[in-house]
Amino acid sequence: MIEPIFLPTFRRAWEISWRHKGFWALGLLSAIFAGSFGWENFISRIFTAAAAAKTVVWWPLISWNFNTSPTGQNLLGLVWLGGICLAIFALVIFVSLTAKAAMLAGAAACQKSEKAPALHEIWHHGAACFWKMLVIELARKILLIGLLIAFGLLWTKLNFGGTWGDILGAALLALAVFLTLVVASAAAYAAAYAVIENRPLWESIKNGWRLLEHHLLVSLEIGLALLVLEFAFVILVLGLLSFSFIPSLFVWLAAGFLGNPNLALAGLFFGFLLFLLIIALAGGLYSSFQTCVWACLFLKMRRGGIYSRFFHWFSHLFSR
Repeated sequence: MIEPIFLPTFRRAWEISWRHKGFWALGLLSAIFAGSFGWENFISRIFTAAAAAKTVVWWPLISWNFNTSPTGQNLLGLVWLGGICLAIFALVIFVSLTAKAAMLAGAAACQKSEKAPALHEIWHHGAACFWKMLVIELARKILLIGLLIAFGLLWTKLNFGGTWGDILGAALLALAVFLTLVVASAAAYAAAYAVIENRPLWESIKNGWRLLEHHLLVSLEIGLALLVLEFAFVILVLGLLSFSFIPSLFVWLAAGFLGNPNLALAGLFFGFLLFLLIIALAGGLYSSFQTCVWACLFLKMRRGGIYSRFFHWFSHLFSR
């Protein structure tokens, strides 16, 4: 039987992610590479900051000055540093994608049974699906980057003056959002097939696309709903972060009365730790919730389907 709404699935996903706190750690790890807030922006900021530097120092063995001519020792050090960075980068990708696959497996297990799965079991299952997850995630990122480049080129080339220009710009923006949601939904379903049903890679991609074709409207609604929830969640977290340094104020007041600069420094350090703790908990919780939503919806679609709330309202309107 096809269900007309998907809000119960959202509630169920929240129950799973809230009840199983171990998923928060997996969500935080998965968000590094495969989440909504990935590492790309962070890396770009690092590159921007590094562009102004003349010297990169690898303590305590490597010192490379870009103003000097390369020597054998500097080249060897740079190769070594590059190898270490590549190894760390590969480890980060492995941990992130394994954590995401483990969350998919764990959410599916919780949806089928109230008993919480053992973290080490779903982690091993996620590690076994790493290569399939890597191909799916790389395909998703390449397609999204391609869409972003194409949208940027069209936006700069077209003339948006006047009323028709505004309409054309709005249509182009809507098309970009539509294609982005399509790519994200297809990747989510392919990952679910690869992890939850342990299908081969190519079969997972084909079945994920077919599932999207059969549930296109509801997939778009889910994507938009998650986007709105993400925006609201970010605002909530920003509000919480504004209170993260309030305990430090009391420490600073005490440091001022006592004339102790070390106590003031300790207060600053405590506020910074609280700041990072809020970000980590909030990011892990939301990433876990988002993955649980896709896992629960995938299982519901596989059992009998779920159709669009908009279609439900539309059919109810004309059935009167």
